[in-house]
Amino acid sequence: MISTFINAVILLAILYVLGKFFLEKFFVLITKTNSDELFVGTILFLAIGSSYLAHELGFSYSLGAFIAGMLISETKFKHQAEADLIPFRDILLGIFFITVGMQIDFAIIAEYLHTIVLLLVAIFILKFIIIFAIVRLRENSKTSFKTALSVIQVGEFSLAILELARTNELIVAPYGQVMIVTIVISMILTPIILKNLTQITDKIIKKKMTLKWKFHHTQSIK
Repeated sequence: MISTFINAVILLAILYVLGKFFLEKFFVLITKTNSDELFVGTILFLAIGSSYLAHELGFSYSLGAFIAGMLISETKFKHQAEADLIPFRDILLGIFFITVGMQIDFAIIAEYLHTIVLLLVAIFILKFIIIFAIVRLRENSKTSFKTALSVIQVGEFSLAILELARTNELIVAPYGQVMIVTIVISMILTPIILKNLTQITDKIIKKKMTLKWKFHHTQSIK
């Protein structure tokens, strides 16, 4: 525990000092060469170097790359870095989703379809209630409903966490497959929900207002 804490302090201290005092000046020198290839190569080198340093100190490669991204985002070159790395992002996302799709076993889907549906509905309802309640503190019902409905899906980052859990045998088969399919289905439903977001919201809110008006009207007659 103590060694892990010391390694974490060393990692953060090294990266902080590099990012605070050297990184932006280094980028200025790189951009003076007017070479897009050198700039992109520098960004990739920083991410890989930070990942390797984190791994050598006992942490994951992902943590090192994450810290490198945070440091780059604090410089004035963050927008240029983001624009130049879009092709790499798209390629890696494609590989990631292809890998996820290749892991799906349709036999398990057929066997555990009821579990997948129940889990999907439970996630949607739970996320909707939590997000709606939080947004409703500051906004009206319509805005809260649209916000909650638009983000009820499970994000792709959960696939990375799930894969890490499966690698460390924290999730046993076939429930890893069940969760992958549930996440993928929620992501497939997202464009459909967003496309019809206004219509769904208007219909639900209008129906709610109608029921509320009928209730008050009945109470007034009594």
